[in-house]
Amino acid sequence: MGLILKEPWKLVQRESPSVLGCLLHRIPGELYGSLIQPALILTSLKAHWDYLLLLLLFAMAMTIRLVHLDVLPSNVTADELDNLQTAYLIIEGHGPGWYGLDWKPSPSFSTRLISISVETFGANITSLRLPSAILSSFAILPFYFLARQVVSKPVALIAVLLLGSNLWYLHFSRSGWENVHGALYGTSAALCLTLALRGQSWTLYAATGLFCTLGLLGFFSSAFIIAGIVAYLPFAIFLNRARWKSVLLGYALIAAITILLFVPQLKIFIAEWDYATRRIQTISVFAIDGEYLGDNSIPVILGHQAIRVIQSFFLMDSPDYGLWGRYIPIGRGFLNFGTSFLFWIGLFASFYYWRTTILWWAMFLAFLVPQVFSTGSPNAATATPTAPFMYLFVALGIYVIFNCRRKLIARLHPSWVSRSLATITLLFLVTWLAISDIKDYYLWIKSPDALLARAPYVDFHRFPEWQRLARQEATEGRLLLHDDWLIWLDQHHVD
Repeated sequence: MGLILKEPWKLVQRESPSVLGCLLHRIPGELYGSLIQPALILTSLKAHWDYLLLLLLFAMAMTIRLVHLDVLPSNVTADELDNLQTAYLIIEGHGPGWYGLDWKPSPSFSTRLISISVETFGANITSLRLPSAILSSFAILPFYFLARQVVSKPVALIAVLLLGSNLWYLHFSRSGWENVHGALYGTSAALCLTLALRGQSWTLYAATGLFCTLGLLGFFSSAFIIAGIVAYLPFAIFLNRARWKSVLLGYALIAAITILLFVPQLKIFIAEWDYATRRIQTISVFAIDGEYLGDNSIPVILGHQAIRVIQSFFLMDSPDYGLWGRYIPIGRGFLNFGTSFLFWIGLFASFYYWRTTILWWAMFLAFLVPQVFSTGSPNAATATPTAPFMYLFVALGIYVIFNCRRKLIARLHPSWVSRSLATITLLFLVTWLAISDIKDYYLWIKSPDALLARAPYVDFHRFPEWQRLARQEATEGRLLLHDDWLIWLDQHHVD
């Protein structure tokens, strides 16, 4: 055995024949049996120890997202406030339905989720940010099972820890903006497709279509989930040549479900085309009239855009322009240095594991398409759904290192003390990376520079007054404009 296992695709077929069946039938059945026969408890726990740790990591991820969610960040950005105002309009009966357009304009599905949170948990900052905190936490579950297509249980769990604590991902998980929702939709679509292709399950093909639709109904960059799924089709046919017809039928079902569920929103897009495409027209590089970052022609701009995307998403460079400091500390990339090193190892190893990782690449690159064609790129906000797919490569990098360790042990035959120390050192390093990201996030988001970069905003201690005015406007079907808020502050002599 070399640095990486041969035929890794067979690993999954052997070890996890049905993730869905295991979750819905086998584990509950064993747990029920353990109530009758207590001796089975230990057997069940031993067989599914990774699920218990996964739930523990899920609880940890949820906790770090919910703690002080109402006061950190300590101001509420204009984008968050406009999402909240749309939720107020929905509650008052003046807002869009499940199919409609919000203020951005984007599909109103996400702001409907915020309105449910506000109605359930009260009109406050926590309710505004709660959907992002919950959905981003749940995204680590399909992420784990995607990682398990190649890597071992311990490595996949370590990757879950690192993803859940990543500063960039954590920041948008604690936001009233819906861009991080795409992380759940994207990983779920990729996982359902993977399992559907393996077992030819029509239910999972349909579920893939559902998550593609949720991507189309979410933040605009999440719409590229379906692009990644479609881009994988030639590889899906090649890897399943013996049953290529059933693969095509499965993709036809994905298309049918997506179209069926998205048609009502598509009708609204067509009916209000100019309004619906306003954001795209605003940020598109093709709308540039004149110079952009020193370039004057569209082909040159696109070429330099591609270079900037490569530098940021592959080399972890931090740009010194745009809104980078609003989303990530200046001078810091998407990943910290230690995690970047693992990411680079995983990228190279992925070519060996191409039969499984080609879907990762398809999804990863699909999310980078809007980065190339949008101004202000690289944009950490629109790129948030990319995070789990970047961490799949991080998981693969860790896996390669673990296999290197295994090879050294086989050759050198060190004592169990040395082996234990090596394992403890590796676990300490990845734990330190996770803790460092969490600590850096809280230090950064409390800093004056980070808070100022979020302008325009409303400070949390002024939020009750803003909310009272916004809800008054909502009862009459209007939004409270930021200029009107500033006028109110001036009239009441508030700094």
